[in-house]
Amino acid sequence: MSLKIGKNVMVQAYVDASYGVHNSDGKSQTGAVIGIGDAVSIVSKSSKQKVVTKSSTEAELVAVTDVVGDILDLKFFIEELGYQVSGNERTATLFQDNQSTMRLIESGPPAGSRSKHVRIRTFWLREQVQEGNLKVIFKPTDDMIADGLTKPLQGSKYESFADQILGGRE
Repeated sequence: MSLKIGKNVMVQAYVDASYGVHNSDGKSQTGAVIGIGDAVSIVSKSSKQKVVTKSSTEAELVAVTDVVGDILDLKFFIEELGYQVSGNERTATLFQDNQSTMRLIESGPPAGSRSKHVRIRTFWLREQVQEGNLKVIFKPTDDMIADGLTKPLQGSKYESFADQILGGRE
């Protein structure tokens, strides 16, 4: 098996969270798949979140902020090697299936929000988007590769997940 990047050196990531799935402490699970160009998965990870969140939107926000650092590190590393990250304005692409989280990143937290930690995460992500380092694109849950890293999948969903994360069958 060989890593095939193709002509487009484009950094893309799929990030997902399953809200409150750990019965012992109520924490959520983060799943992420990061790829370059045609190589769908060069980094994949699944981890228990370090904080308890109060909603699925907040769990997704925690997942995104925990993974965006890795996405940007990869983007900057590729640029440092002398390659140009292709795509709109050399941005890394983050696929997200939670539209409420996407709205928070786009427009910031609601006025009068008392959750300082949520505001800080939102402001940091919004800054990365405004600086052109990151763009966030909606991807329906059925097409979210990282879904298989947050919960068990069965049948055709599992087979599709395995094909996507391993780069298809040869």
